[in-house]
Amino acid sequence: MEGKTWAIPDLTSTSGFLFPAAQIMDKFGVEDVQSGFFSNTVEAGGHDNAIISVYEGDADVATTFDDARTAVEEDYPDVMDKLKVVGYTDEIPNDTISVTKELSDEWEKKIKDTFLSFNDDEEMIKIMNEVYSWDAIIEAEDSKYDVVRDTYEKFKDSISID
Repeated sequence: MEGKTWAIPDLTSTSGFLFPAAQIMDKFGVEDVQSGFFSNTVEAGGHDNAIISVYEGDADVATTFDDARTAVEEDYPDVMDKLKVVGYTDEIPNDTISVTKELSDEWEKKIKDTFLSFNDDEEMIKIMNEVYSWDAIIEAEDSKYDVVRDTYEKFKDSISID
């Protein structure tokens, strides 16, 4: 991949940029993966667009969420044959459902219970999987996201993530 054109969804994507970039930096000992490893980085504007960039020859490699090829398979039926997965990052904690600290305990519990109840509804699980690639909603401790914070620290001075 060194010296090739890299398509990323955007600079704020955990699975599309931060984790792959951190892994490449660690593995190959480069400080700036965008200019010190790849010859060019293209912000594609989404995981599907990053895949399409490689498919159409505008980039050599893309980093996305776990097998984003499925998101474009309807429009690009041979994408699974034409593009291959070459590696994975370490596990990344998935999306969060978060509330503001100002919310009352009562409302926080109502919201949490409502979302957790989705797990008991097969149709809701199907919808969650289609929309977010979620198989379930689980309650997580804040510390599970320390790996994301630690990865972000590698980039806080080199890119603007608001």
